[in-house]
Amino acid sequence: MALAYLMGSPAQSHATRVDPQPAFSRSDLTSRDLARDRSNREAPIHTLLSLSCLALGNRLAVEFDAYWKSVELAGQQFKPEIERFADFLKRRVENGTLRIHWLPELLDFELARNELRFLSRRRLMAEVARRAPVNGSTALALNPLVRIARFPCDATALFNALSRGGSAPRAVSKQQTYVLLSVLQKATPEVVPTDPVLGKLLWALRCVGTFCGGDEQRAALVDMGVLVSA
Repeated sequence: MALAYLMGSPAQSHATRVDPQPAFSRSDLTSRDLARDRSNREAPIHTLLSLSCLALGNRLAVEFDAYWKSVELAGQQFKPEIERFADFLKRRVENGTLRIHWLPELLDFELARNELRFLSRRRLMAEVARRAPVNGSTALALNPLVRIARFPCDATALFNALSRGGSAPRAVSKQQTYVLLSVLQKATPEVVPTDPVLGKLLWALRCVGTFCGGDEQRAALVDMGVLVSA
């Protein structure tokens, strides 16, 4: 019971790690239980925000400690947990505690990838198939099986640096780049660097709901399955 209480209360868990005597005096918790508590709550974050964890490098443990101090929420569902941790890190970048200017976009990219990974792909494919065919006057929308991500840096260089197991690269060129995430062909999200012009158009569609590209761009994206009738 005591372990379940700590797993549902990050602040209490942190307090117990700082001063374990009160908790031990009321329960049969051991240091192994406390380590398991933290491991159970952090495992989904390591798995589903893996690139962001790599980007934090040796600051990851510090950020975890600060995060557990800041939350007081019951439950152990992985989706709310990773979203809360992502929001926490974004606030840390915003207030200057973390100086990784592209981290919020990397977190959004990983959250979008997770959305695609766990959505009902078959149901959405059937829903898209029932939509009206696209013609010249059809209002367009992003296919629900794709996401568009924007970065304030060279996304390919960033991914390459992190995939080598390193922490945050010291220098990544500052430029606006776009990445398309897709489960159109298979259940595992594919990550495709996108032409800046098309990326900007798709990002605007995502944000304001209007596609402002020309006929050729429109036709190409419809043929790719990226755009469908709204």
